[in-house]
This record gives sequence, C-alpha cells and structure tokens, in this order.
Amino acid sequence: MSKLLKLFFVIVLMTTIFGCVSMSSQSGNDFDVSAVNQIKQNQTTKSEILSIFGTPYSKSRNVINGVEKETWMYMYMNVQSHAKGFLFTYNGTAQVDHKSLVIVFNGETVESYNMTANPGTSTLNTTIN
Repeated sequence: MSKLLKLFFVIVLMTTIFGCVSMSSQSGNDFDVSAVNQIKQNQTTKSEILSIFGTPYSKSRNVINGVEKETWMYMYMNVQSHAKGFLFTYNGTAQVDHKSLVIVFNGETVESYNMTANPGTSTLNTTIN
C-alpha cells in the first residue's frame, strides 16, 4: 500500500475517533439596546426611529379597535455552536444572542414599544451507544 494511501486512512480514522465542529449563524441587523432609552411614547417620530435604528427587519399594518396601527420590528439573532467528540461521546455548547424591538405607531409617533434581549449559553452532553 502506498504511503499516500496509508496517510489517507490514518486521517480518516483520526477524524472518526476525534471530531470537532463549529458553526455560526446570524439573522437580522444588530442594533444598540441602550438606544431604546431614546424612545419616548407619543413623542418619538418614525423618522427619528429610522435615524436611531435604521431600516426595520419587518413592517406591518394592523387594525386595533377600529384604528389602523403600523408596527415595526427590529430583530437580531447570533448563534454560535461548538461540538467536540471522542469515540462515542459528544459535548456541545451553543451561544445564542437574541434581541428584538417591536414598535407600534399611532400615525407618525410611537404609541408603544417592547424590547426583549436574551443572551445565553446552553451545554449539551451526549453519549451514543
């Protein structure tokens, strides 16, 4: 058997016994959570929101109690996961940072808003038999 073929089999065997995988994914546009303090109900306008946060992730129009309201949503999610394996045991961690800001407008000014931010880490330990 050639040296190159032997090396290939050793690499495949080592990858099977010892494995490591990392993955990263982002969605939406990141925004400054502390800027939410600049929002004032019944005062802050759509143009001010645009200058503070930029273009929203989504916009929608809804009728609430017979009055049409516009809702803007700002959303950002960043997921990073890492998994390591040795023989039949796999350990993994995931770092998930999520934040969303929902703003309801009455005409041209902010009627209400809701900010949610959930940074966190979760760990997964698995043994495959």
